[in-house]
Amino acid sequence: MSVSISTKPVKSAIANSDILPLTDIPGRPHILTGKQDYKKEYAKPDKSGHVKGIAPLRMLGFIEYNSGVKYFNENERKAIEVTPDFKNGLLAKNNKLFNTDDKTEFMYTISTDGKLYILRKYSNRYMRLYGKPNNKHSSPVCGQPVKMAGMMKVKHGKITFIDNDSGHYKPTLDHLRNFLKDYRKMLSPDCKMRTLSWHSKRQIDGINNIDSFINKKTSHQGRLISS
Repeated sequence: MSVSISTKPVKSAIANSDILPLTDIPGRPHILTGKQDYKKEYAKPDKSGHVKGIAPLRMLGFIEYNSGVKYFNENERKAIEVTPDFKNGLLAKNNKLFNTDDKTEFMYTISTDGKLYILRKYSNRYMRLYGKPNNKHSSPVCGQPVKMAGMMKVKHGKITFIDNDSGHYKPTLDHLRNFLKDYRKMLSPDCKMRTLSWHSKRQIDGINNIDSFINKKTSHQGRLISS
């Protein structure tokens, strides 16, 4: 299967200077427009999608290769779409409780129309060396603005880990709070949360501490991971 890689940046439908408020939720923070996805090309992939000889050249420093970001088509989006049951506080897919890998954090993206996409993060050295497009937070929405993005784990339909870690969209703590207000019922009692801000990374354990974060009862709470 041939891989087509553009040399031009993919422009967002809404420019960074035209950030729009969430009209359906008055008073909420702005939507996240994110940065532009760049797709560089220094070598042509063959019919199988591989770039012959790219690995040794890359490792020797003779060539830089960025395979770009994979953009999903409609069928691919449906395959990773997860349905939130706000009444019962569960995440489901194909009428079954949704689960992720216990050992791996999955990416999640919420589109501007409220659809939740959960997918594995495929971004590693092999893919960069051999010209395989990477899965990013912008992949399900093809680089368009989103309401929220980050990493999560889910077990038996309940969120066991959540954060606001998206280098593309860079959600703030307020974006994370507003997401948690909507998805509060879907958090497991022992849910762990990691918060990323411009000056520190902290972890908050347990639903009671997460509730304090949501309601802004305390500030700078949680165990400091790095600063």
